[in-house]
Amino acid sequence: MTEPARTDNDVVHEPGDTTPIKTPEEWAAEGWDAGRQNPKTLDEARAALAARIAAHDAPDTEADSGAYDALEG
Repeated sequence: MTEPARTDNDVVHEPGDTTPIKTPEEWAAEGWDAGRQNPKTLDEARAALAARIAAHDAPDTEADSGAYDALEG
């Protein structure tokens, strides 16, 4: 018997295994991205970039700004 061919992906599926691939409907039914934000529109992305450029000394993230400090203590 020969060993299965190895690729960069460590998951090996044997003949007869069910497919690990889900349809978009199956992913939606599981609610895996229910809390995810929608992507920005081009205008929103441009406005966000302009704001970051204008405030170049501002922290990049909420964590850097200390927004979560009160929650830790």
